[in-house]
Amino acid sequence: MDRLNFVEQKISLAQTILALKDINLFVKIQTNITELYNRQNKVKKLENNFDAKKMSFEQWNKQFDDNYNLDSFIPEYGMKLLEFRLKIYNSEKEVGMTKQEFANKVNNWK
Repeated sequence: MDRLNFVEQKISLAQTILALKDINLFVKIQTNITELYNRQNKVKKLENNFDAKKMSFEQWNKQFDDNYNLDSFIPEYGMKLLEFRLKIYNSEKEVGMTKQEFANKVNNWK
């Protein structure tokens, strides 16, 4: 949905709500919108407070909904699945670098 269409739909919804005559219907709509809005903000708050640095590897590894054996060897990477996932896990725990630091490192590659 493009932005203009979204704005038009919001205006249309507001006009429809303004034209309501039934207070009970209005209260139902208001309650539903408030619940959806609060749920959306709760999800955003959880996402913003997420910190991979505070998560154990065991907790982090639960995101993979698979039954792969962590001792299985991955030929493409020359290591076991456990080693591979630990590398990813550890990299997520590292302090990031700025774009300028990254550009400097890339420019210094020879």
